Amino acid sequence: MQLKDSEAYLEYLQQEDRSIGTEKDIIKHIFKKIILKSPVIEQVFEEKFINWPVDKEVLQALIAKTFKNFSSEDPRKNKLAEITQNWNDDSDYVIALLGKTIRNTNEYQKLISEKTKNWESDRIALMDTLLMRMAICELVNFPSIPVKVTINEYIEISKVFSTLKSNTFINGILDKILNDLNQQGRIQKAGRGLRD
Repeated sequence: MQLKDSEAYLEYLQQEDRSIGTEKDIIKHIFKKIILKSPVIEQVFEEKFINWPVDKEVLQALIAKTFKNFSSEDPRKNKLAEITQNWNDDSDYVIALLGKTIRNTNEYQKLISEKTKNWESDRIALMDTLLMRMAICELVNFPSIPVKVTINEYIEISKVFSTLKSNTFINGILDKILNDLNQQGRIQKAGRGLRD
C-alpha cells in the first residue's frame, strides 16, 4: 500500500484541527502500515543490514516504546526510546562475556567435547558451539546471573539464530555440563535462588 492510497492518511489530511495525538497516530500508522510493509523498503534494509529480521523487531519495539511514553502535554520532552536504560552496564557485561569466552575457549570446548563424544564434530552447528561456550562462561564467571536465566536465555537465542532442534540439543548438553560444574564447585552464585 502506498501512503496516498491509505484511508487513514486521507482521513488525516481532511482534518482541519490536528492534535498532537492525531499527529502521533498518523506517524505510527505510516511506520507500521506503510514503511514496514513495503517490499521495496524491506529489500533495501535486508541488503544494508545482515540481521534485518532481528533488527526490525528491535526497531518496532523501540518505536512502540517511544509512542507509549509520548507526552502530549509537552512535546519538547519527547525523545526516542533507548534500547536499554543501562547501556554502560550492558556494554561492560557484553565485553566481559565475549572476552572471557574467547580467553577460555579451549577449556569450554573441552567440556562440550566430553559431553558430545557420540556426535561427529562437523554435525554440531557452529552457532550451537558458540552459544554453549558463552553459556558456560556466564555460568562460571557471572555470579549475579541465576543459573536458570542463563540456560533459558541461551536456549531462546538458539531458537532464533540456530537450527530447528538446536534448543533441545543445547539444553541437554548444558544440563550435563552444569551437573559437572556443580560437582566441581565451580558454580559460585551469590544470593537466594541463583543456583536453582
